[in-house]
Amino acid sequence: MEDLDGSKHKYLLDAGWFYDWMEQSFKREAIDQMLAANEIEALILTHEHFDHFWGFPVVIKYNDRIPTYAHDGFYKERMQYIKDSGYKGDLKIVDKELTPIRPGMMAIKFNVPIITRVYGEVSLALNVKDKGLVLISRCNHQGILQMTSTAYEKLKYDNDRFYGIYGGLHISPFEEWDPKYDDLVFSLGKWNFEKVGCNHCTGHLTAKKFVEAGYPVVKGTARFRTSSPDYLGNGDTITF
Repeated sequence: MEDLDGSKHKYLLDAGWFYDWMEQSFKREAIDQMLAANEIEALILTHEHFDHFWGFPVVIKYNDRIPTYAHDGFYKERMQYIKDSGYKGDLKIVDKELTPIRPGMMAIKFNVPIITRVYGEVSLALNVKDKGLVLISRCNHQGILQMTSTAYEKLKYDNDRFYGIYGGLHISPFEEWDPKYDDLVFSLGKWNFEKVGCNHCTGHLTAKKFVEAGYPVVKGTARFRTSSPDYLGNGDTITF
């Protein structure tokens, strides 16, 4: 992200899962070099699911002191995993609903029970000057409606409007479709996002529904094992 004074800042959102894949991906995108050079200012662990968290040792391999944020619902076993990985940095526990990370960047804590004995998730909100609010989630287990309504009610941002949404949006992660999901797709339209970026657990069916609904979906390249260009996948970018 870029501040109003032109200074730029990098953050890593989650640590991935399979060691070899994360190592390969980090090297492909030069994240290993950014970590080693302290260019990435913090790691934000959104929740405990294995595909977001188990790759933590790969991050620590390159920077064992990177400031790290984690939801206060993390179980003691997961905290022990962080310690056993060799982490020596400042672990910041997100224990409030709203936690400022830097000017214009806020962590939003959601307390929700999630499958496989996981509790809670952290999403991000960023205020883009003259544009409005951007929401970023990794899985969005709390749901699109809860994330958007919480941000709308609790935050102040430019032009009092939403600008973009990006990430895992968790509507049809297993590519099944229930008619009630159409209501979620329809409801997203009320916020008039100018950019929508889908990946991870959004569901390719959902991304297709967004496109069919005329939402401004930013397409990807499907270069690295991503099965649809309706997704922003590995190696793709989105700019707000």
